[in-house]
Formats: sequence, C-alpha cells, structure tokens
Amino acid sequence: MLRQKQRNGTLPLSIPSQGGEFGERGGKRRPGWKFLVFILGTICIVLLNHRGEEFEQPNNPNEPRIAELSIAELQEKLDLLQVSVSAIHKDLSTWAKKGSETATLEERKGIEELKGRLELQSLELKETSVLLLPKLFGEPPYVVEVELSKANGIPFGNMKLEMADEEMPYTTLFFLRQVHHKLWDGQNIIRNARHVIQMDPRGPPGSRKRFSDKKLNSVAFQEYNELYPHKQFTIGLAGRPGGPDWYISTIDNTKNHGPGGQKSYNIQAEADPCFGRVIEGFDVIEKIQGLDVKAGGFMMLKEFVDIKSMRIMQGNIVNL
Repeated sequence: MLRQKQRNGTLPLSIPSQGGEFGERGGKRRPGWKFLVFILGTICIVLLNHRGEEFEQPNNPNEPRIAELSIAELQEKLDLLQVSVSAIHKDLSTWAKKGSETATLEERKGIEELKGRLELQSLELKETSVLLLPKLFGEPPYVVEVELSKANGIPFGNMKLEMADEEMPYTTLFFLRQVHHKLWDGQNIIRNARHVIQMDPRGPPGSRKRFSDKKLNSVAFQEYNELYPHKQFTIGLAGRPGGPDWYISTIDNTKNHGPGGQKSYNIQAEADPCFGRVIEGFDVIEKIQGLDVKAGGFMMLKEFVDIKSMRIMQGNIVNL
C-alpha cells in the first residue's frame, strides 16, 4: 500500500503586504496563500491518482485474468470451487443443526468466517459460470425442450423451458450440463402435489448413480435471486443441497420455496434455487395435474409420466 510521507512542521503562510509585488523591506514577497493551496491540492491529486493506479494492478501480474481462461481451465476452476463451497456449506449446516448458541466465542468467530468464505466463493462460482455458459452452450437465450410419454410409449406432450441465465448463472449451468449429458432421458415425473409437479431419476437401474458420476447430483450452494422468485410456472431445484430433483411450480410458491420457506432444513433462511420458467406446454401441465395420485401427503402419481428426452434447442454446444 502506498505510504504517504509525513511532513515535519507546517509551511509558513505569509500575508501579502500592500504596495505591489515587493514588500515594505524592498524584498520580493513570499507566495500568497492561494498559491500554496493550489500547489498542495495538485500534490494530493497526483498522489491519489498514483494510489488508484496501484490498486488497479493485479496482485500477480503473471496470473491470467479469469476472462482469459480456456474452457478446460474454467471447468477446473469450477470443480475446485464446488468442492470448497460444498464443504463450507456442509460445515455451516452442521452448526445450524447443533445450534450456534451452544458454540464458544472462538467457535462463533469460526462460523462467521465460514459465512464470509461461502459468500465470496459463491460469487466466484457465479462469475465462473457466467463465463462458461456461452463457451459451452453458445449465446442465450437457453431453451430446453422436454418430450414426455406414457409408460407404454404413447406420446404425452412436449414442454419448453427457458433458463434464467442472467439471474441464476450457476444453477442454469448445472441444469444444462445435466441435459447435455442426457441424464434426464428415461427418468420420470413422479409427483403431482397440487402446488408442484416433481421430476426424479427413478428410471432404469443406476440412474441416480449416473448423476453422481458426472458430479451433477446436487449444487454446491443454494443460489437464489430475489428478482427471480418462485412464481407460477417457474422451475426450481428440490432438496438440500438442491438436486437432482427439479419441479414446476403450479402456483405462486414465492413464500413456500423462497428464503425461509422450507423450515425442515438445517439452514432455514435458504431458498430453493429458481432458475427458469415454462414457456410452452401449459396444456401438458394441466394433463399432469389431472392424473391420479396415491394416498398420503407426498401425493405420488399412481402412474409415472416418462421423460423420453430433454434437449437444448439453441447454442453451438462443445464437447463437455
């Protein structure tokens, strides 16, 4: 950090005498106070400008800026951040379950430090996702087509989902990678709970393991943007941590699935990620809502609807 030089003493300020350029003793008059103020102000501006330039320089000039990283480097950065953020979130969840009021003063300081690290690294995850999205999937908008069928293979209808990539870049990237790897092909719509329609990997044996093998079974943190709440026909991630299950809100779930809406989880202030919306296929949603459910509060469908395929409709997709 730039250190300012300390001045010893003060500069004398002379008051100009009457009678022109020369004083009463015939010598040349000292500079006036306005001139000294001008000189001091100029020095301050130069010092501040120099200090600003110093702060703008990267800590390590040999380290590439994040925007200049390749796809492979960005994906490696994303993976490392996800591991770190997941570990921090797990620790905070454990403390939330135990109750921080039982913690010592030193432990409370550690909890606050964890919260600070989670906030910073989550922002870095979002920034990395913003850069990866166009590199992997082309320019937005990102639209996913969902083709559905009954268990006997009879077509059930199609839906289109538009991603909220600007508001929710990390969760959008997470979901698009699942779709790209065809992890949702052959899975099911299992639940018609009146307020949501839920999708779950209950397809062929080993379906859930396929998500884990690709490290796409759950998000590292509960990304949420208050500018994109759980309005009717938006899509969100279920569970803590969220994923792989996702759902369509068939009513306004802003309160139920927004911050503090899910009281059964350890960190109650969190929200389900809301990362897109249905733009076509509202008739299909009505058909699903009319299907019979089993007895019980979960309201599982008596007969699942199959997800035949899910495809990203736009973008020049590279090999992931």
